[in-house]
Amino acid sequence: MSQTQTSNEGLSNSNWRGSRIIRRVPEVLLREEGNRHDYIPKMVSIGPYHEGNPELLSAEVFKIIALERFREVHERENLLCYVFIKSKIPEIRNSYERGSTDRYSDGELTLMMLLDALFITVCMLEYIALEQGNIITAEYPSLRLENIARMRDHFGPLSISIAVRDMCLVDNQIPIWLVVLLLSTIVPAPGDAAKILHGYVSLVLFGELYSAKISFPEWTDESMLHLFDLFYGVLAVFVHEPVEETRSGHVNWCFGVQERTNADLESGDCCQGKCRLFNKAKGDLKILGHSFHSLTELKAKGIHLKPSPTQSLLDVKFKSNFMYSELQLPTLSTCLDTKTLFLNMMRYELDPQTLSPGVVISYINLMKLLIVKPEDVKELREKNILLGFQGSDEEIVKMYQDFDTQGVDNPGIYKDVKNRIQAHYNSKIKTWKAKLIHTYFHC
Repeated sequence: MSQTQTSNEGLSNSNWRGSRIIRRVPEVLLREEGNRHDYIPKMVSIGPYHEGNPELLSAEVFKIIALERFREVHERENLLCYVFIKSKIPEIRNSYERGSTDRYSDGELTLMMLLDALFITVCMLEYIALEQGNIITAEYPSLRLENIARMRDHFGPLSISIAVRDMCLVDNQIPIWLVVLLLSTIVPAPGDAAKILHGYVSLVLFGELYSAKISFPEWTDESMLHLFDLFYGVLAVFVHEPVEETRSGHVNWCFGVQERTNADLESGDCCQGKCRLFNKAKGDLKILGHSFHSLTELKAKGIHLKPSPTQSLLDVKFKSNFMYSELQLPTLSTCLDTKTLFLNMMRYELDPQTLSPGVVISYINLMKLLIVKPEDVKELREKNILLGFQGSDEEIVKMYQDFDTQGVDNPGIYKDVKNRIQAHYNSKIKTWKAKLIHTYFHC
């Protein structure tokens, strides 16, 4: 046991978190019938908040099957993991809202955490194998997929995507160090657990062919509270390095690692100290008084769309020259339900303990400006910025317009982009040239 505890002391060190805990979704959000299902798991409960839901019993059966298989292959390691997790039960209880784990004995809570961490681990490995075939076993020789219970044999391959969706709900979580602990046991080669974890998140959010390099913090497991933290960081915080570009960074005060925002890239300024976290949308007319609406309206003014070099929500740019203007937006090709993902990330950002700069909320506010009619969605599809979105163009317009950002925004994030669009929009010379080109050259 001493060896296991020594090797994982860093994983369970929560001093950095202060008072951060995994919180329930507030009841006021669950009362919104149109969105309620986006906060509730469909297949699997992770952690104590949804445990006992009779609709999720099939996953509980599979957890037991997975544990039995784990014991067969890793009998000694299973015991060590159980003992180690039990020694951290006070910390685990403190990771949830007060009183939410009182009905569980130490042994029951230990077993829950072990089962849930094993379920997440198996699901991640199966999802990567499903998407990448034999690449995963070739890249990680110490991994033997036959040594784990097969989720698709129990649920069928299509259900894995539902499990992945459930593991991305903001309150359906366990401390991430538990996942790292189980991954490190099943894939024991040094460093492979972190690589699999990072690769899985990138695969779920961006797909198999995503080429940009993501700058994960050196100690991701220590700087994250749960798996959802990592998803949020990859989409809205960490640096994405496209193959053809090198970008500078600044200190991101949310996660305490070297990061940058789009405002830094465009203006050279760091948003730290002037983010004005979740400012109400009033008071600064220069930033908030933008009169442009609709992508098709901007196109008529000579502003054309292009996919950004990366899929980070911070990678929004506006470029303009004498004859041509271009708005770059990140491609959205997530394998998850976009509405569910964004609603949970908005809930995460609105939690004051998160200390988030509000990237997702600011991005949604930007898209609400740009997507106001079906023709705008059609333009995004044609430019390969919206990929794989289900539903009609009208339904996607409604989805964005129905997002309630509670009147909050961080105007500093896309300030430069919005101001440049507005300057072009107000320029009679540029819009006259755009009309001329459109009339005679049909561009």
